[in-house]
Amino acid sequence: MQTALALLLAFLPSPVPHHGIQLAPPAACALELAPAEDAAALLPADAVGLVRLASLRSALEPWLRLAQDEPLSLEQALGELAGDPQSRELLAALDFDRPVALALRLGDGGEPQFVVVVPCADPAAVAAQAGGVFPGVTVRATAEHLVIESAPFEAGASAPAAWASLATHDSAAWLDVAGLRRAFGPLIETALGAIEGELDAASDTDPAAAAALEQVDEARTLIDAAQQLELFVDWRGGRLESGLSLALGDERWTKTRFGERTYDISALGRLMDLGAAASSASVGDGRRTFEQLDLFLDALPADVPAEVAPLIELARGVLEPLRASESHATVSNLRLGVDGIEVTQYIGCPQPQALVDGLTQWLGLEAWNQLGVSFQGPQESLAGGAAWREYAGRIDVREMARKLAPDEPVDDAELAQAQRAFDALFGARGLRLGFATTEQFAVLRVGGEASGASEALARLTRPEPALPPTLAQALASADGACSAAVFQLDLGRLLEQVELFAAGLGESLDTPLALRGESLQLTAYGAVAPRRVHGGFALDTAQLRRWVRALEQER
Repeated sequence: MQTALALLLAFLPSPVPHHGIQLAPPAACALELAPAEDAAALLPADAVGLVRLASLRSALEPWLRLAQDEPLSLEQALGELAGDPQSRELLAALDFDRPVALALRLGDGGEPQFVVVVPCADPAAVAAQAGGVFPGVTVRATAEHLVIESAPFEAGASAPAAWASLATHDSAAWLDVAGLRRAFGPLIETALGAIEGELDAASDTDPAAAAALEQVDEARTLIDAAQQLELFVDWRGGRLESGLSLALGDERWTKTRFGERTYDISALGRLMDLGAAASSASVGDGRRTFEQLDLFLDALPADVPAEVAPLIELARGVLEPLRASESHATVSNLRLGVDGIEVTQYIGCPQPQALVDGLTQWLGLEAWNQLGVSFQGPQESLAGGAAWREYAGRIDVREMARKLAPDEPVDDAELAQAQRAFDALFGARGLRLGFATTEQFAVLRVGGEASGASEALARLTRPEPALPPTLAQALASADGACSAAVFQLDLGRLLEQVELFAAGLGESLDTPLALRGESLQLTAYGAVAPRRVHGGFALDTAQLRRWVRALEQER
């Protein structure tokens, strides 16, 4: 025993700490594992496109877990897909837990060439078998990888610069947009020039061509500024997240299209209704958005059918106060239920009262009467500490049908049924439009119970609620943008509310039992920052898994 202890102490570095044992440094170890071969070092230095999977397992196994309580392993699933013994043997040799890489490069003549790098246990043996599986390409082995290439290339001395960014995701792709523009610039310019020539020739007589001509100029500016595009998919923290990001080399396109001011959209989170079927928030220079809608209306033919003219008049009429309001923020919430449709909207602008005055004047346009729609009011009341103006609307289906389809035969029974449906569309109170103002917002309500007016204003003053993680992340990601929008749709709540809404209309709609009470929140955002265009999509994987399995049970 003493001899064994002496031998052990002889191999310990000196001095030994009073706790008894100190680990030897790596240099003192007799055996060291050589560093693993990096897939990125096998890629071409002049790649214009890259795809990286953190591993085949991390990229594919989450999908297998969605539909099965005890899902197959990746090895089992791929083994079942492989149709012949040789393919199964090749798959069995792959390393499912190390990065996989794909690169795209351009040959001397601009032709696309690809390289795929796959980790495996015995690359030389796999390469010998793979030649018959991948005809027309070169298959070679390195120390730890199988390399499949469409043409010979020279690997870089180190990993491509974009690789480090891709390595932060489960699955990611990168495209050198500037490099592709340099390679194919003459071809792109020829195509844009041809389109521009055709539009220019028609612009004197066709307003739509003149508007499209401006879009071509904007497209050219964006193409000139675009540098790199990245896309990713991650399964992390109980969420499935995907996104894209386009880096710009300058701010010309952004300033021309969206202006120079930037906004933080996170402050609007408090106004998004977490009990709604759908909710959205947006920020940006509203005047520029409405200018684009004006261009669309201007591009319409002058000789539109008489029955369409009132619709165009109403569209122009609502754009006027919205454009004049200089709005910079909007939140919209949609609920459905036995009380019909309820929409609440918040519009942030410098002069909310002027906007409301303009919208109430819009309700008095003669075009409404031409469509069989009339409004009475306003009825004024106090709710939530603010004065509300509410208008009662009435839709005459027979008159609307006569105006919009004057040549169609009239079916009294169908018209009566349609009238009952319209009357029930907004609940027992019928169509109601309510308007109120605060110092920073104009608040609009369509439909809903009278009690909802106080709740609509309460969101402006109460502490911000705890937001779902996917929604909070989307709002934070969109901060600092010249223009941004965040959208959340809860499919579970939508189905539940649509069922109640159908009941209010006297209809029956049966939601699958397994889906009742199951939420599935889909969250998406898009943003234009001064030198970056980016967006994303996310959902809760536990919710998605329950939905997928519930739908499987209903089959």
